[in-house]
Amino acid sequence: MIRIRPYKVTDADVIVSWCQEEKAFYQWTAGVLGNYPITPKEFGFVESLMPFTAFDDTGIVGFFTLRNPGDSLDELRFGFVIVNPDKRGNGYGKAMLQLGLQFVFGLYGAKKASLGVFENNTAAYRCYQAVGFREVILDVAETYHVLGEVWKCREMVIENRDKTLYVTDLDGTLLNKNDRISPQSIRIINDLAEQGMLFTYATARSLVSALTVTEGLSTKIPVIVYNGAFIIQPSTGEILSREGFSREETDWVRTVLNRCQISPLVYAFVDGVEKVTWMRNKENDGIKRYLSMRKGDRRLNPITDQDLLYQGDMFYFTCIGEEEELKPIHDIFSKDSRYRCTIQQELYRPEYWCEIMPARATKAYAIQKLQEMWGCKRVVSFGDAINDLPMFGISDEAYAVENAVEALKVAATGIIGSNEKDGVALWLQERLRNRETGD
Repeated sequence: MIRIRPYKVTDADVIVSWCQEEKAFYQWTAGVLGNYPITPKEFGFVESLMPFTAFDDTGIVGFFTLRNPGDSLDELRFGFVIVNPDKRGNGYGKAMLQLGLQFVFGLYGAKKASLGVFENNTAAYRCYQAVGFREVILDVAETYHVLGEVWKCREMVIENRDKTLYVTDLDGTLLNKNDRISPQSIRIINDLAEQGMLFTYATARSLVSALTVTEGLSTKIPVIVYNGAFIIQPSTGEILSREGFSREETDWVRTVLNRCQISPLVYAFVDGVEKVTWMRNKENDGIKRYLSMRKGDRRLNPITDQDLLYQGDMFYFTCIGEEEELKPIHDIFSKDSRYRCTIQQELYRPEYWCEIMPARATKAYAIQKLQEMWGCKRVVSFGDAINDLPMFGISDEAYAVENAVEALKVAATGIIGSNEKDGVALWLQERLRNRETGD
């Protein structure tokens, strides 16, 4: 069990000994404590802050400081966060910071905690995300000149409030029949996001496709695409989380689809670049429509050699066709615990889509991960189709649009206006207005 206590001068020898590499030292201190290596005496600078030592039954395991970054007492800033290298990878850093936040919010009464982390310190950044810190984009990033290089600093914050994450499906829920968001919905949602509402979407679409149909929508936080296979920061394209197949799993998909004589759309990273690959001259009407709606999409990768169809780091397969020809595929993969497989009729169309993805590629699982990343206490979701049921299952509140299937309406907290009548946006506007007035 890990605990924290006020730092003691006698802790210095142990803490200073943890940094045996020059780059790691500057990632930890930014040179504020002096040039590498420093002595325990030089480390005494931290006594001017609020220093804490973490420990367990084996001894000292971590260290961090807190300070007020300005005149306000509403914010405390973490600094000099470090964990014993022998303990890393076992959750010590996350546990230590969580105890620190209990002090920040519970004992000190601050409203916000902040910290900075260098862009080249990915492990620390992921740790802070896991605790619930989120990155904020500054007009001018803080930089340091270290080891002949310019290091940029990422600013991260976490707030002491019961934050709610609002998540909507796209097709049939936020999008209208023209596969677009109405101007009124965009205006309402963007205004609410500017006021601090945490709003995102979870969709089976790719990021490229989703950005096209949500043009004009302000997406300040990460979005969930490919049915939960990826969590991506849309402003930068950075992948924050992903679920993938093993080689054995993709080989089995290939075997089954070849046996059933199905030519799929294969989504993969080929030489690090996202591609959608398919066999030219084997397109049915459904695939032709899919391609016609994505003209100019740089991911499109038609090939004529069957051996090139299954290449790269594959993460998603889409089969489009008649229900009768796709049902045997669904029967096989839906019973295999290594996969998640869905089949449903395309919205407003006659053809069916059968999609094969990794078992943990679900909207529900991705939403829970995003909820933790952003430190949200509650989730409110919106949907229209049967495949939104798992998302509804993990939500504190779940609302079905008026045009939703009956099974989803039964599972919903309530029914809101249809996708053609700005149902999601108007509900959000009313809910947040009521919260402001206390109704």
